[in-house]
Amino acid sequence: MKKKIRFIVNPVSGASWKRGDIEALLQKHLDYEKYIPEICFTQAAGHAIELSKKAVDKNVDVIVAVGGDGSVNEVSSQLIHTESTLGVLPGGSGNGYAMHLGIGRRMKKAIEILNNGKVHVVDTIRLNGMPYVNLSGVGFAANIAYKFKQSKKRGFINYFAITMNQAYKFPFQKYEISVDDQPFIKRECLMVEVANSTSFGYNFKPAPMAKIDDGLMDLIIVNARPKWKYFLSFPKMINGRIHTSNYMENISCKKVKIKIPDNSYIHLDGEGQMISDELNYEIVPNSLKVIAP
Repeated sequence: MKKKIRFIVNPVSGASWKRGDIEALLQKHLDYEKYIPEICFTQAAGHAIELSKKAVDKNVDVIVAVGGDGSVNEVSSQLIHTESTLGVLPGGSGNGYAMHLGIGRRMKKAIEILNNGKVHVVDTIRLNGMPYVNLSGVGFAANIAYKFKQSKKRGFINYFAITMNQAYKFPFQKYEISVDDQPFIKRECLMVEVANSTSFGYNFKPAPMAKIDDGLMDLIIVNARPKWKYFLSFPKMINGRIHTSNYMENISCKKVKIKIPDNSYIHLDGEGQMISDELNYEIVPNSLKVIAP
């Protein structure tokens, strides 16, 4: 029996999709012997949540986020603990979750994985009740995510330009951090990340040891150091060895609490925002089905 598959497309993602573009790709590469497709386009931030929930209610078998990590976040949030399976077509700028899953950045390959891939059951994480699948954090990377979100330009060049512009401007932040209900420790940091998977996108890997199906999340603490040392470690961020740097702490855990200054930048799957509340992270094991190689 053919499966129902809904493609939820973000038309203002990094790839700026139009209906004719995605329809042509699917007609050329999707297995129509396996799937009955439907295409929906989002009209505003948050619309993918509504479209995904309606698809779950209609018992759609596979619901595909066509966009970046923000689109994946919105779609997956409604699939947790349901019978619907997440698919990912990497139509965003960074595509961190797709990179971690082995889907990559090529649309043809991603559609072929929908045709022939396996269904994996993976973990998700909740931050103050908000679900996410990839990474969330506070500090420098969150600041970059916030400014990138406010910019009208997409793509790696703009992301890199914002990063370089902020590299020496962003001050170190003081946080209090509790792991698995242990007493709080104080740290002065460039940033703190709570990772389910490895990659920000653009192949930057702040959490190379993270696994999405081990029932644990990785707490990454980037302690304060002279900023030139971070630049020297940049190759390690690409080749998956950043955890060997002496200013990094990598802790596997199930719960994290972070006391932050008021009006701090945070990001949730790459979407930047400001928050003043204490951050409470908790792993949600075996909560999402996803198609991957």
